[in-house]
Amino acid sequence: MRKLIMFIFMIISLVTMILFTISVNSLFMSLGFGAFEWQDILDILQNYTFEELAPVLGVIAWGLFQLYGLPLAVFLICLNGLSIKRS
Repeated sequence: MRKLIMFIFMIISLVTMILFTISVNSLFMSLGFGAFEWQDILDILQNYTFEELAPVLGVIAWGLFQLYGLPLAVFLICLNGLSIKRS
């Protein structure tokens, strides 16, 4: 029973992360941002120093953690609980 509950919560958290990704993608597409061009991102990374990019990367990491933090924590805890052998 314990493993079934963990499996259900693992699936729910995985579906939540997928739905977050789809909704953020549709939000960006409706705002007109479109797809990211890898060459543009590489040009930005090469043209700026780390001191100029660090605050921006910190904000991006903070936003990703806020969006995916709780579902990812639930997913990893359930995955760990399912992989441990109980005697």
